[in-house]
Amino acid sequence: MLASLGLLAFLLAQAPDSGAPAFVDNCEPCQVSVAAEGPVFEAYFLLVKSPEGRVVRRIGLARDGKQVEELPVREMSPLAEGEQFMFGGEDINFDGNRDLMLVLERGVANSTAQYWLYDPATQLFQDAGVHSIFTLDPARKRLKTYERGGSGGMIFTAREYEFVGSKLVVMREETQRPTRNPNRFLHTIRERRKGAMVTIKQETVMPPGN
Repeated sequence: MLASLGLLAFLLAQAPDSGAPAFVDNCEPCQVSVAAEGPVFEAYFLLVKSPEGRVVRRIGLARDGKQVEELPVREMSPLAEGEQFMFGGEDINFDGNRDLMLVLERGVANSTAQYWLYDPATQLFQDAGVHSIFTLDPARKRLKTYERGGSGGMIFTAREYEFVGSKLVVMREETQRPTRNPNRFLHTIRERRKGAMVTIKQETVMPPGN
């Protein structure tokens, strides 16, 4: 699995144009085209300073110079003066239109982002929540996340999601958790079958070299 900072670099490497996720510094505005023939949005950021640093509180969206929507931003880790944040569009529900994402926290092990789904009917964006940064699997139309814990990466949670309409549903989950024995970890795989998550594999594993 890609480490969190490596995943951010991966997203940048895959960016096909200026509307894809990129590190910005209040670009005033950032432009995001939702599709080849779709509308182009201009994004403006309300940044608030505090003793801990800067945070993005709201994102204003405009078209042709006219504001059309304001997106509240959930709690964001403060940024140091001059530190950039990642913002842009990527199609997370595989409908051919770019959605929006803003990274709220960057860490060596784990990073989170807030996502907004684009609604072609209203040409507006709807809050899709805060998640570990998604890795897109277009062939299977799934989103993947990976959260690494301690013990040299032996503790982790990996999930695969699908959109059912506008609802994000966990389809597969793989976890590894510590046991009372410090050299044993419980590895569990669950999959969604007939609408419910079912355990399909569970075993005890040891760290490499044990």
